[in-house]
Amino acid sequence: MKKILIPTDFSELSEYALHTAEKIATSLGAEIHALKVLPAPGDAYFDDKGNMLNCQDYDMTKFEKERMENEAKIKEWLKDAKVKVHVVVKFGNMIDDIVEYVNVNAMDLVVMGTSGASGWKEMFVGSNAEKVVRYSPVPVLTIKCDKPDWEVEKILLVNDFKEPKVENLTALKTLQKAFEAQIHLLKIEKGKETNREVFQQMEKFTELNQLKNVEFHVESSSKIEEGVFYFAHEHSIDLITMGTHGRTGWDHLIKGSISENLVNHMYKPILTFKLN
Repeated sequence: MKKILIPTDFSELSEYALHTAEKIATSLGAEIHALKVLPAPGDAYFDDKGNMLNCQDYDMTKFEKERMENEAKIKEWLKDAKVKVHVVVKFGNMIDDIVEYVNVNAMDLVVMGTSGASGWKEMFVGSNAEKVVRYSPVPVLTIKCDKPDWEVEKILLVNDFKEPKVENLTALKTLQKAFEAQIHLLKIEKGKETNREVFQQMEKFTELNQLKNVEFHVESSSKIEEGVFYFAHEHSIDLITMGTHGRTGWDHLIKGSISENLVNHMYKPILTFKLN
């Protein structure tokens, strides 16, 4: 994990994300990329590098001035950064450009602040962080509040463990090693499996993914999000991790996403990754 992306809008939430990313980058010897995406005209065209092309319908000098002003603002925002930071300002669509930047520049992790979403906004619009979680090919760490003294001693990994297999846990294992943390595997039980059966599945999962320093837990709850919420608070969990299928369109509307629900509602840092 050598490249960490922070999408920024200069908000307080972006500041929280920066503090967290700096802590991780310092522990891992990583670099940070700060990306600001400015809204582009609806009829704008872009080259293969994502740069907005000249057009007679609008004054490009105005857009270039805006880009330079924002670049200077980011550099001022980052003047006290403790690690190497690359600054990028571009025009486009925020979600699309974040995902494109991740792919083109081989990012390893996205860290972003979020205020979450609820009610009709969650159903029809969703939060930007939720959308990045859905589309990002790399793990996404979402932050809702400032944690200047954040230490990762307990990492919670939520799964159903029914069909144990190798998952993309590189980010999880990297953070565990960096902070010398303990992993807690959790299944929220709604079925009729015995704890013994679940623990056997967890043991297989642990073996396949070569996890170390692990504890197994089973909690009973009618709602997974609710079970995770109470377990995380009762056990003083520092980081929640969960896989996502990245559902889109009708499939997402019907089936939803537990990981995205947690991102919208939980106040603890959440690390999501794409399930294999």
